[in-house]
Amino acid sequence: MPRTMPQRLPGMEVKRVDDDAPLQSAKARVGRAVRVAIGENCLKTYGDEGLLSKVVTGERVPAYLARIYQDVHARRRLGLALLKGDPRVRVRLVIEVIDDDEPCQEIS
Repeated sequence: MPRTMPQRLPGMEVKRVDDDAPLQSAKARVGRAVRVAIGENCLKTYGDEGLLSKVVTGERVPAYLARIYQDVHARRRLGLALLKGDPRVRVRLVIEVIDDDEPCQEIS
């Protein structure tokens, strides 16, 4: 009976999504935001302490959440979605246009 050897694939370049440094920075910021959200409560209140201790440092923040943080519009949509349904939150839209030629005017 002949032996079969697994066929090795040739070396290939790994295609990166983007530079790691900005993503790591975004993960750290998301981790700090989670820490602020948890506040004075114990980590175990929100799940596994070991995992959450790494999330609040940014080490275990999912990449998709860091990418949402990096996209300003996605971050705003997430923030508004998290606030939706809270009866004590009122959403008010304020538009301010700053024109260098003319002073700002408020329209009521």
